[in-house]
Amino acid sequence: TVTRIKRSLPNDGNIHFIAQANNKGISAERNQGILKATGKYILFIDGDDYIDSNTIIKLLNIIKKNDYDIVGFNMESVPDYNSGKALSNREKRYVSSELEVGIYTKDSLLDNLFRGELKHNPTSYLFKRQVFLSNAISFPDNINYGEDYATIYKFFNFVEIGAVINDRFYKYVQRNSSATHKPQLKYAQDNLQVSRKILRYFKNTKYYSGARNYVIPRLITALS
Repeated sequence: TVTRIKRSLPNDGNIHFIAQANNKGISAERNQGILKATGKYILFIDGDDYIDSNTIIKLLNIIKKNDYDIVGFNMESVPDYNSGKALSNREKRYVSSELEVGIYTKDSLLDNLFRGELKHNPTSYLFKRQVFLSNAISFPDNINYGEDYATIYKFFNFVEIGAVINDRFYKYVQRNSSATHKPQLKYAQDNLQVSRKILRYFKNTKYYSGARNYVIPRLITALS
Protein backbone atom coordinates (compact mmCIF):
# COMPACT_ATOMS: atom_id res chain seq x y z
CA THR A 1 0.00 0.00 0.00
CA VAL A 2 2.80 2.44 0.88
CA THR A 3 4.52 1.83 -2.45
CA ARG A 4 1.30 2.35 -4.39
CA ILE A 5 0.58 5.62 -2.58
CA LYS A 6 4.08 6.95 -3.22
CA ARG A 7 3.80 6.12 -6.92
CA SER A 8 0.51 8.02 -7.19
CA LEU A 9 1.83 11.24 -5.61
CA PRO A 10 2.60 14.18 -7.90
CA ASN A 11 6.26 15.13 -8.04
CA ASP A 12 5.76 18.84 -7.29
CA GLY A 13 6.77 18.95 -3.62
CA ASN A 14 3.33 19.96 -2.41
CA ILE A 15 2.46 16.57 -0.91
CA HIS A 16 4.65 14.87 1.70
CA PHE A 17 3.98 11.24 2.53
CA ILE A 18 4.89 10.17 6.06
CA ALA A 19 4.80 6.45 6.90
CA GLN A 20 5.04 5.12 10.44
CA ALA A 21 6.87 1.83 10.96
CA ASN A 22 4.28 0.75 13.51
CA ASN A 23 0.65 1.69 13.92
CA LYS A 24 0.85 4.05 16.90
CA GLY A 25 -2.75 5.20 16.68
CA ILE A 26 -4.56 8.21 15.30
CA SER A 27 -3.30 10.65 17.96
CA ALA A 28 0.36 9.91 17.17
CA GLU A 29 -0.36 10.25 13.47
CA ARG A 30 -2.05 13.62 13.89
CA ASN A 31 0.70 14.90 16.17
CA GLN A 32 3.32 13.85 13.65
CA GLY A 33 1.39 15.63 10.92
CA ILE A 34 1.25 18.85 12.95
CA LEU A 35 5.01 18.77 13.52
CA LYS A 36 5.97 17.82 9.97
CA ALA A 37 3.55 20.09 8.12
CA THR A 38 4.95 23.18 6.42
CA GLY A 39 1.70 24.98 5.65
CA LYS A 40 -0.10 27.59 7.74
CA TYR A 41 -3.26 25.51 8.27
CA ILE A 42 -4.08 21.92 9.18
CA LEU A 43 -7.05 19.87 7.95
CA PHE A 44 -7.59 16.39 9.39
CA ILE A 45 -9.29 13.61 7.41
CA ASP A 46 -9.71 10.16 8.93
CA GLY A 47 -8.83 7.22 6.73
CA ASP A 48 -12.39 5.91 6.47
CA ASP A 49 -13.91 9.24 5.46
CA TYR A 50 -13.65 11.84 2.70
CA ILE A 51 -14.37 15.50 1.98
CA ASP A 52 -16.37 17.29 -0.66
CA SER A 53 -14.34 18.08 -3.77
CA ASN A 54 -14.80 21.83 -3.25
CA THR A 55 -13.72 21.85 0.40
CA ILE A 56 -10.15 23.14 0.02
CA ILE A 57 -10.89 25.94 -2.41
CA LYS A 58 -13.84 27.20 -0.35
CA LEU A 59 -11.85 27.17 2.88
CA LEU A 60 -8.94 28.93 1.17
CA ASN A 61 -11.27 31.69 0.02
CA ILE A 62 -12.44 32.18 3.62
CA ILE A 63 -8.98 32.44 5.18
CA LYS A 64 -7.80 34.76 2.41
CA LYS A 65 -10.37 37.30 3.63
CA ASN A 66 -9.41 37.04 7.30
CA ASP A 67 -6.57 35.48 9.24
CA TYR A 68 -8.77 33.13 11.27
CA ASP A 69 -7.32 30.81 13.89
CA ILE A 70 -10.01 28.25 13.11
CA VAL A 71 -12.82 27.69 10.61
CA GLY A 72 -15.57 25.25 11.51
CA PHE A 73 -17.84 23.50 9.03
CA ASN A 74 -20.54 20.86 9.14
CA MET A 75 -20.50 17.12 8.60
CA GLU A 76 -22.72 14.64 6.81
CA SER A 77 -23.21 11.01 7.78
CA VAL A 78 -22.93 8.75 4.75
CA PRO A 79 -23.42 4.98 4.58
CA ASP A 80 -20.68 2.46 4.07
CA TYR A 81 -21.45 1.62 0.46
CA ASN A 82 -19.42 -1.57 0.68
CA SER A 83 -21.86 -2.98 3.22
CA GLY A 84 -24.98 -1.85 1.39
CA LYS A 85 -26.65 -0.88 4.69
CA ALA A 86 -28.68 2.30 5.03
CA LEU A 87 -28.01 4.78 7.82
CA SER A 88 -29.70 4.13 11.15
CA ASN A 89 -31.73 6.88 12.82
CA ARG A 90 -28.93 7.33 15.39
CA GLU A 91 -26.36 7.82 12.65
CA LYS A 92 -28.58 10.35 10.88
CA ARG A 93 -29.17 12.33 14.07
CA TYR A 94 -25.49 12.52 15.01
CA VAL A 95 -24.69 15.25 12.49
CA SER A 96 -28.18 16.43 11.56
CA SER A 97 -28.07 19.77 13.39
CA GLU A 98 -27.43 23.06 11.64
CA LEU A 99 -24.52 25.25 12.73
CA GLU A 100 -24.84 28.90 13.67
CA VAL A 101 -22.91 30.72 10.96
CA GLY A 102 -20.77 33.67 11.99
CA ILE A 103 -17.61 35.01 13.58
CA TYR A 104 -16.54 33.36 16.84
CA THR A 105 -14.23 34.31 19.69
CA LYS A 106 -12.74 32.07 22.35
CA ASP A 107 -15.76 32.72 24.59
CA SER A 108 -18.37 31.92 21.94
CA LEU A 109 -16.50 28.81 20.76
CA LEU A 110 -16.30 27.36 24.27
CA ASP A 111 -19.88 28.34 25.07
CA ASN A 112 -21.21 26.65 21.93
CA LEU A 113 -19.02 23.59 22.50
CA PHE A 114 -20.26 23.21 26.07
CA ARG A 115 -23.89 23.57 24.94
CA GLY A 116 -23.48 20.97 22.22
CA GLU A 117 -23.91 23.47 19.39
CA LEU A 118 -20.39 22.74 18.11
CA LYS A 119 -18.87 19.28 17.97
CA HIS A 120 -15.48 18.21 19.28
CA ASN A 121 -14.57 16.34 16.08
CA PRO A 122 -11.30 17.87 14.75
CA THR A 123 -12.22 16.66 11.26
CA SER A 124 -14.85 19.40 11.04
CA TYR A 125 -12.40 22.29 11.49
CA LEU A 126 -9.57 23.97 9.65
CA PHE A 127 -6.89 24.81 12.23
CA LYS A 128 -4.12 27.38 12.18
CA ARG A 129 -1.05 25.22 12.78
CA GLN A 130 0.79 27.78 14.89
CA VAL A 131 -1.90 27.65 17.60
CA PHE A 132 -1.02 23.99 18.17
CA LEU A 133 2.71 24.72 18.26
CA SER A 134 2.70 27.90 20.34
CA ASN A 135 0.52 26.40 23.06
CA ALA A 136 1.93 22.84 23.10
CA ILE A 137 -1.44 21.37 22.13
CA SER A 138 -1.34 17.74 21.02
CA PHE A 139 -3.65 14.76 20.86
CA PRO A 140 -3.23 12.34 23.79
CA ASP A 141 -1.60 9.06 22.81
CA ASN A 142 -2.24 7.32 26.13
CA ILE A 143 -5.95 6.70 25.58
CA ASN A 144 -7.83 4.60 23.03
CA TYR A 145 -11.07 6.58 22.98
CA GLY A 146 -11.98 10.24 23.33
CA GLU A 147 -8.82 11.78 21.86
CA ASP A 148 -10.96 14.38 20.04
CA TYR A 149 -12.93 15.16 23.20
CA ALA A 150 -9.59 15.57 25.01
CA THR A 151 -8.16 18.11 22.58
CA ILE A 152 -10.62 20.48 20.92
CA TYR A 153 -11.41 22.50 24.06
CA LYS A 154 -7.70 23.29 24.49
CA PHE A 155 -7.48 24.67 20.97
CA PHE A 156 -10.65 26.74 21.45
CA ASN A 157 -9.12 28.19 24.61
CA PHE A 158 -6.36 29.88 22.59
CA VAL A 159 -8.42 31.17 19.66
CA GLU A 160 -8.57 34.92 19.13
CA ILE A 161 -10.94 34.88 16.17
CA GLY A 162 -12.58 32.12 14.17
CA ALA A 163 -15.47 31.50 11.82
CA VAL A 164 -18.15 28.84 11.40
CA ILE A 165 -20.01 27.97 8.21
CA ASN A 166 -22.74 25.40 7.68
CA ASP A 167 -21.45 23.69 4.54
CA ARG A 168 -21.35 19.91 5.02
CA PHE A 169 -17.85 19.43 3.66
CA TYR A 170 -16.90 16.38 5.71
CA LYS A 171 -18.39 13.01 4.80
CA TYR A 172 -18.47 10.79 7.89
CA VAL A 173 -18.69 7.18 6.72
CA GLN A 174 -20.67 4.99 9.12
CA ARG A 175 -19.11 1.58 9.59
CA ASN A 176 -20.25 -0.99 12.13
CA SER A 177 -16.61 -1.80 12.86
CA SER A 178 -16.00 1.76 14.04
CA ALA A 179 -14.96 2.20 17.68
CA THR A 180 -17.88 4.56 18.23
CA HIS A 181 -20.25 1.68 17.45
CA LYS A 182 -18.73 -0.67 20.05
CA PRO A 183 -19.33 0.35 23.67
CA GLN A 184 -16.84 -1.22 26.06
CA LEU A 185 -15.28 -0.68 29.45
CA LYS A 186 -12.12 1.02 28.11
CA TYR A 187 -14.31 3.56 26.33
CA ALA A 188 -15.98 4.49 29.61
CA GLN A 189 -12.66 4.62 31.48
CA ASP A 190 -11.01 6.87 28.92
CA ASN A 191 -13.97 9.24 28.82
CA LEU A 192 -14.02 9.45 32.61
CA GLN A 193 -10.30 10.29 32.60
CA VAL A 194 -10.73 13.01 29.97
CA SER A 195 -13.80 14.47 31.72
CA ARG A 196 -11.83 14.86 34.92
CA LYS A 197 -9.05 16.63 33.04
CA ILE A 198 -11.52 19.03 31.45
CA LEU A 199 -12.95 19.97 34.83
CA ARG A 200 -9.47 20.49 36.26
CA TYR A 201 -8.48 22.57 33.23
CA PHE A 202 -11.33 25.03 33.74
CA LYS A 203 -11.40 24.97 37.55
CA ASN A 204 -11.57 28.48 39.06
CA THR A 205 -12.45 30.03 35.69
CA LYS A 206 -15.68 31.50 34.35
CA TYR A 207 -15.94 28.48 32.04
CA TYR A 208 -16.23 25.86 34.78
CA SER A 209 -20.02 25.72 34.95
CA GLY A 210 -20.28 25.25 31.19
CA ALA A 211 -17.54 22.61 31.27
CA ARG A 212 -19.39 20.70 33.97
CA ASN A 213 -22.60 20.69 31.92
CA TYR A 214 -20.53 19.57 28.94
CA VAL A 215 -19.00 16.48 30.55
CA ILE A 216 -22.13 15.12 32.29
CA PRO A 217 -23.93 13.91 29.11
CA ARG A 218 -20.64 12.46 27.87
CA LEU A 219 -20.24 10.42 31.05
CA ILE A 220 -23.84 9.19 30.89
CA THR A 221 -23.33 8.06 27.29
CA ALA A 222 -20.03 6.38 28.11
CA LEU A 223 -21.47 4.43 31.00
CA SER A 224 -24.76 3.46 29.36
